[in-house]
Amino acid sequence: MSVTCDSDDIVLIVEGKRYPAKIFQLRSYPHSMLGAMFQERNEELLHPVNGNEYIIDRDDFFFRHILDFYKNGELIFPEAISDSPQSNPMLFARFMYEVDYYLLPVHDSQMQNSIQQGLANISVIVHLIHLIINDAVSKLVIKVNICVDHNLGHIRIHIEPIRDSSVSYSSLFKEEYMAKTI
Repeated sequence: MSVTCDSDDIVLIVEGKRYPAKIFQLRSYPHSMLGAMFQERNEELLHPVNGNEYIIDRDDFFFRHILDFYKNGELIFPEAISDSPQSNPMLFARFMYEVDYYLLPVHDSQMQNSIQQGLANISVIVHLIHLIINDAVSKLVIKVNICVDHNLGHIRIHIEPIRDSSVSYSSLFKEEYMAKTI
């Protein structure tokens, strides 16, 4: 099937879920991932299944919101983070990772401020978790290391024994260390 006609309806399949879309809506953002994918110049690179269906190998959790952007030009947050990015900073980070993956042209200054505030809150939360854990285990003979991957929204915690029980936790964990890992 040719996708050169701007009125062509297509179906995007993400994790088995079918999302109807219109070529002209995707092409209206030519520098985005889906916009570039369906440009006429890339037609021979496309390999539809069942005529007009295209498989997108991504997580479908946020895809409806991504596709809604192409339809109405507005990025609507998922309900779980619609009140504010601070309500669920890890989910917000995952959502923004998807927005970035699809190269959506989000230029709203309020959105950028929300992103920065959300990332700052994640850093504060991780720092507080770090302090609480180390305070709780200070009498145990272990070291706890916490790292955050803002792009994927993952927190990694590494626990290892310390051979010298006389080592002070306050000397092992300093703010400078946390700043470098975040």
